[in-house]
Amino acid sequence: MRKNVFIAISIILFILVAVFSFRNTTAVSLSFFGMQSQLPLAAVSFGNFVLGALAAMSLWTIQTVKQQVSEQKQIEWQKQDEKLALEIQSDKEKQLEAKIATLEQALKAALDKQKRKTQDG
Repeated sequence: MRKNVFIAISIILFILVAVFSFRNTTAVSLSFFGMQSQLPLAAVSFGNFVLGALAAMSLWTIQTVKQQVSEQKQIEWQKQDEKLALEIQSDKEKQLEAKIATLEQALKAALDKQKRKTQDG
């Protein structure tokens, strides 16, 4: 949707600049870094429009690339977070298994002790 609006506005601006350019063909003086030149106003206005469009497209491309890199980094961070969560879960499971083993040993020792008491007594 946003892209369609941008394209529509670009087309309208292009048409306006083209109409303006072809209606104003009078030569104008230009001075650039000490160089003087005479060019039709149509060429100057249309050239400026093209340069502005190229600059806007360059900035848009840079922004798009930055956004893609940012999205890729977020995906990598999410994968790392998921991996860390799995490791934490695994560590918790290992701790619980160790506690169970300790409790089983303690229970076995208590039962053996109880068994010896009943045999001795």
